[in-house]
Amino acid sequence: MRSRRQLNSPLVAAMVAGLVAALAACSGKSNATEEAREEVVEGSTSRPGALAVQDLRFPLDDYEPTAQEQQTLDEAQGVLLKECMARLGFHYTPPKPSPVADDKKHSRVFGLLDLNVASKYGYGPQKESEENSSGEVRPARTEAERTALVGAPDLSLGDLPASQEEAERKRGGPMINGRAAPVGGCTRESFLKLYAPRPGTVDIMFTFSLKREAESRSVSDGRGVKVDGRWSACMKDAGFSVRNPRNPMKDLGISQEDSSGPEAVRVAVADVKCKERVDFAGIHYSIQSEYQRALIRDNRKTLESAGRQLRDRIELAATVLKKGQ
Repeated sequence: MRSRRQLNSPLVAAMVAGLVAALAACSGKSNATEEAREEVVEGSTSRPGALAVQDLRFPLDDYEPTAQEQQTLDEAQGVLLKECMARLGFHYTPPKPSPVADDKKHSRVFGLLDLNVASKYGYGPQKESEENSSGEVRPARTEAERTALVGAPDLSLGDLPASQEEAERKRGGPMINGRAAPVGGCTRESFLKLYAPRPGTVDIMFTFSLKREAESRSVSDGRGVKVDGRWSACMKDAGFSVRNPRNPMKDLGISQEDSSGPEAVRVAVADVKCKERVDFAGIHYSIQSEYQRALIRDNRKTLESAGRQLRDRIELAATVLKKGQ
């Protein structure tokens, strides 16, 4: 079954991830914390007091593009999209991709961990620079332009081709300015040319799904449950009755609108300090990495294919960008 994320776009720079700031050594750590470290599997990469965002790398990261590679892929898809729209008679400028640094790739996979961010923004979004907003007003698209971009409005998932080869055989899109539009529009075509040129391509969400499986196993693992309980006890000592270390706002009834308010900031600061005290990120990182290594062993052939296809995709993207200059 094809993922809906595979409909028209590449991996969203936002896949889920964990913003991991430096975990400073905390004085007066309890014996329970020391015992927790001993419970983590042998060969653990947990380094209490030293695990920093730039050091955080999971085993499955080897099968996904780096931030720079993803930027190249996004820009190449934009070139392919623009070329397709021009073929159908439209001058179209794709939105500029937003770069995501490698040290932000795992943004908040363990919930909030950065004390500086917590004290400034609580659980709310960090304020973006004014330079990131162009202020450009895009005119409304005509129905023909919209169809050229994303396909006919009555398309179902089953109507969409799974590869560019299949799309070229179908050629069933609507006629626009005397030319047949791709099924699923130019957005679909640009995606397929880059991510699924031939049948049998590994779903680009495959590695992501393995990561989510490892994360789910980590959360339900007894060692993970134990450290979650120690975090919850620490929060209770700080005056907050919460059980979910990844989203304390929900337990406390703090709305998204108030996620940067004074109360949210107070909770966020206590949250980060308690995570440091019980080595929350270090332990969950070790457990999650353990499960990822097991999933790599179980899915080695598919992952090896995914890795080869990623290398081919990046080479193709570089060629597309060079031609588009």
